[in-house]
Amino acid sequence: MLGTYLVNWSGQPIPAPEMMVMRRVAVEMRTIHGVKEVEFTHDICAGICTYQKTAIFGAVGGLFFLGDFGSRNNQPNTVNFFIPRMR
Repeated sequence: MLGTYLVNWSGQPIPAPEMMVMRRVAVEMRTIHGVKEVEFTHDICAGICTYQKTAIFGAVGGLFFLGDFGSRNNQPNTVNFFIPRMR
């Protein structure tokens, strides 16, 4: 099973539990609801997940997303991530 690849982030560490929530939101928004952007709240974090494009990363095809957790320490707290497509 392939996981999530962090492509770029705002320089602030993204805690693994928050990234797991963001990944789950991304998967559900594309595979279940088919939408391009979702604002969400969860017990451990809140943010906005935006679908960017379907593309190839290295030798693997999949989906690129922008995750925005707002700001932390007066700095943007964002992450670009890639989820491989399993087909």
